[in-house]
Amino acid sequence: SAPVAADGTVTYTLRAENGANRVSFYDAVVLDCVPTEITPSNLSATSGDPRIIGDCAIGTGNVIQPGTGPGTLIEWTIPVINGTGPTGAPTLTYTGTVETQAGGGSTFTNRAELKGYTLPLAVGDDTDTSDRRGTVAAISSATVRMPEASILKTVEPGSAPVGDVVTYTLTTTLPASTNFYDVVLSDTLPVGVEYLSGGTHTETANWAGAPNAPVIGAPSLNGRTLTWSVGPDDILAWSANRTITVTFEA
Repeated sequence: SAPVAADGTVTYTLRAENGANRVSFYDAVVLDCVPTEITPSNLSATSGDPRIIGDCAIGTGNVIQPGTGPGTLIEWTIPVINGTGPTGAPTLTYTGTVETQAGGGSTFTNRAELKGYTLPLAVGDDTDTSDRRGTVAAISSATVRMPEASILKTVEPGSAPVGDVVTYTLTTTLPASTNFYDVVLSDTLPVGVEYLSGGTHTETANWAGAPNAPVIGAPSLNGRTLTWSVGPDDILAWSANRTITVTFEA
């Protein structure tokens, strides 16, 4: 899988490979169902004819279903694929653009299927070999993933006797060019550590010049889990990393 930001681009490469020294196969068709969150463009093939033909979905058994669903279907027809292995195998490349509203941590998987035959449809005087030519098939997939938020938790002092107060710091980093939705911060305290409800706590958003810096609420306790509200809780992509830092005593 490859990471990419919202509104970013990736390059897909499909290679229709036939094993070295194997017999050629003919009238090959590759179907590639691109997920709705990615827009394909700039199709270019070393052999055959690639084109966008409509909609698609991935059905039962992970089989591509043309003509229905939210995805975009690419069809790539290849007259013949010789048994040369990767050397000289037909190759299709295209650009995929991720939608601007894609959320952090999301994954988008497209699936490709190849089908071909062991004989041309016409051989010599036989103009229809469909009753005796065999079928060859192959499948492959590729996944694009959005960057994820990361969190670092530290405590000072690192060791303390029973009854002493320690300060925890949680720093959440939101990577650049990535959206995050319905954001809530939470932390579960280990057994034996109690939140000091009357202690000092701080909440800071370092927004790197981005608009609409959120307000981080004071921590609320439910059992051993602390929760901080974030408002607004939908955080749109920005060109630089941003951080949310909270501290509390326990």
